[in-house]
Amino acid sequence: MARVTEFEKLEKERHPMHDVARCTYSVFKSPEGEQLFQLDTYGSRGRQFPDKISQSIQLDEKAATRLVQLLKQTFPTLR
Repeated sequence: MARVTEFEKLEKERHPMHDVARCTYSVFKSPEGEQLFQLDTYGSRGRQFPDKISQSIQLDEKAATRLVQLLKQTFPTLR
């Protein structure tokens, strides 16, 4: 699990394609009362435990705002 607070661009030479994975999200408050947005991805069908959470990413409002900005830069048709 990871709590993301910043994003750093990394230029890569190779970008292998990944398998499609199921992703769910949840919204909740931290013990301190801060609103958080969490993404959970699950193992692919070929894994031993396909419904087990593989990764979780939590974003607070500041990180979510920055991610929205980056997405809009990457995909100009987003509003």
